[in-house]
Amino acid sequence: CSVITVVNMCYSFIWLKESREEGCFPKFELRKANPLSSLGMLYSSPLLYKLAVITLLYYTALWGVIGNMLVYATAEFQFTPKESGLLMSFFGVCGASIQTVGMRALVIWCTDVQILQIGLVGSIAMLCVLGVAWEGWMLYVSMFFGAMSMLTFTATSSLTSISVTPDRQAEAQGVINGVKSLTEGVGPLL
Repeated sequence: CSVITVVNMCYSFIWLKESREEGCFPKFELRKANPLSSLGMLYSSPLLYKLAVITLLYYTALWGVIGNMLVYATAEFQFTPKESGLLMSFFGVCGASIQTVGMRALVIWCTDVQILQIGLVGSIAMLCVLGVAWEGWMLYVSMFFGAMSMLTFTATSSLTSISVTPDRQAEAQGVINGVKSLTEGVGPLL
């Protein structure tokens, strides 16, 4: 991971001209270092506030299910560590495919709100299949629908970008990402 981080930094500073331009890094202000002060931004836009609530509730539930999926697979269907790894790999490959190929097609025909709804319906389908699964192979079907839910954050990010002025984009995206990161830690515990 450290090597990838160093390579990424070198790439950013050597090949991305934006990172070398004068004034591309704003002056440091201590008040902006307080992570809680950014949460006040949620009240600046009703849309941003609603997106934060959707992110909090949705991803808390999603990561709770994903985080406990392997425990369920092992207890209910006697999945081995190898089978559990294959299930998570399947989820990752499906998610990457849906976010690249699937998203590319969807943006042509659907609005951001419709893409968000498709992702949420995918999550509902994941939970329904998971709820009626009687054999282990059905978990793969469930995870396919779960991978569809990855569309929600792409759509949420897009909607976040239109909810604030251009000079507050990074802060707004950071707040929504912060909420999502919080759910990744809290969700599996619930």
